[in-house]
Amino acid sequence: MLNMRFFTFLVILLGLILGNVLPTYGQGYKSYLVFEDDRKPQKLTANEIIPLRDESDFVIAGAIKQGAPNFTAMAYLMRINPDGYQSMNSGLFTTQLNTQHQINLKSICQDGSGNFVLGGSTNQNPGSAGGERMLNYVSDKGKVLNTVGQSEHDFVSVVWDENQDYVVALSNNDGNVNPETDIMLSQYDKNGNLINHNTLSTSTKDNAVKLVSTTNGYVAVASSDTDNIPQVLVAYFDEDLNLIWANQYQNADFAHEVSDVTTDGSGNLLISGSSISIMSGEETGFLIGLENDGSEQFYYNYFLGGDEQVRFTGLTRYTTNVDGRDRGYLLAGSYNEFGSAAERRSFVLNLRADGSVVWGKTYSVFSPWTDFEFDEELSDILFIPNSTEFMTLGSISRYIKGSGALDFRAAMVVRSNVINGNIDVQDGDCASELEFFMGSHSFQAFPVGTLYQNLTPSTLSFAERELDWELRYCSYSLSGRPNQVGGEHPFDFQIQTSDANTANFRLQGPTDWQTASLELYDIRGAKLGDVAVSNGQTQGQWELPKVSPGVYLVRLKVQGQYYASRKLLIQ
Repeated sequence: MLNMRFFTFLVILLGLILGNVLPTYGQGYKSYLVFEDDRKPQKLTANEIIPLRDESDFVIAGAIKQGAPNFTAMAYLMRINPDGYQSMNSGLFTTQLNTQHQINLKSICQDGSGNFVLGGSTNQNPGSAGGERMLNYVSDKGKVLNTVGQSEHDFVSVVWDENQDYVVALSNNDGNVNPETDIMLSQYDKNGNLINHNTLSTSTKDNAVKLVSTTNGYVAVASSDTDNIPQVLVAYFDEDLNLIWANQYQNADFAHEVSDVTTDGSGNLLISGSSISIMSGEETGFLIGLENDGSEQFYYNYFLGGDEQVRFTGLTRYTTNVDGRDRGYLLAGSYNEFGSAAERRSFVLNLRADGSVVWGKTYSVFSPWTDFEFDEELSDILFIPNSTEFMTLGSISRYIKGSGALDFRAAMVVRSNVINGNIDVQDGDCASELEFFMGSHSFQAFPVGTLYQNLTPSTLSFAERELDWELRYCSYSLSGRPNQVGGEHPFDFQIQTSDANTANFRLQGPTDWQTASLELYDIRGAKLGDVAVSNGQTQGQWELPKVSPGVYLVRLKVQGQYYASRKLLIQ
């Protein structure tokens, strides 16, 4: 097994406008987390984000697929702090020893001991239908403890049951045991030993999506293929995985793709996803409210005013006082113009408890006068407990305009507030208003479901490798700067333009480096130029590259590692 080496760096950021330090404290930002490798990733997803127990940091789970020659797919974890910077001892990914294995990490939870449980799937023969679901147990230091696998399955969602101290995993059975795809729930202890397992078998092909725990059991949601029109399937289980009820919710006018589920704190359910009109092909987001017995509270479609296609991908409940309300819901997703699916824009939608809209905000604000096209989609959203803030994550791809050639892919994190969704920056723009509309429909509910047991777990062999990321920013956090980086002496700098072509800089801290440089980036992460700083040099002038007036980012790089970043206004 390869030795784990943690990739560590902390990017330090103070807003500086015309030489003045910004006085405002804020947590708003949009961060691009770029995977650095010899080859651009063929695929990069950021699938789920969770808060760490008893700490302020967060962990992101996702998957990376590299290009030729081996097309290796790998799972990864990344730990970031509240300001969106990759934090100490955070870089790792797990991959099987055989480089041809295709691994997809879909879900993550943290157990009662601080370790992580990762759910996903692996395929030993890329391009074939066969594969195994995988359940990885990873220590809080990034070491793979053990792995559970099962042929022809995939784990799509995992939750930790604190009361019974075990993990509950939701998966699809795509094998030959049953003629259709069935939904499977399994309970494992901290060592990966199977405790209990039950399967929901229906006459339709079901695609399980998400699992949540309630006060007295678990709820699984899925898309259920009814007469070749996917519909909504919801199943409620008790703590022993006995089925309480399972309903298929059908509407012949729409096909539905389920994305997420949450509870309202009293046992009632909300299910989100995307609905496609059978008649027109229009795609809208939907939200269903259900009583805890499965009866319908409401069903809404959400759409923009034009011909945009709207998709919901993440749902969370918030518990904070907003205009007199003590709770509401946040929906994350993307939209694109009809016929332009390759150019998506991300958004967050704030809803009241009855489904009505408070505000909508897009965080995809790209200049039309660039040489690039952007495809950006959110996958998960998290309300930060005991706060008024949320975090949402997803992925972005940037292509060279006109050619379709990939320029880069990146994971993406946005942090903002529940009150208005704004990002607290004085310069730069990564957010704008969206106006959503609602349409109401109704469903028919049909009880379904039988249960049986069938599981023979196997084990897989995994290795750990270093995960190499670089952070680039669109908007900027304004929080205070730590005075040290990884226990080393701090490096910092000041920079200010003297005219449109020249900047004056002053370095602070030790000067006994071998190599150092300042690098200039635009707000979308494209590097525009750099200047070398001589050993022992503390100040100097920089002849800037010719760029348009605006706000840019300057980063200090010392001996191959980034230490500090500052905004630079070029007029």
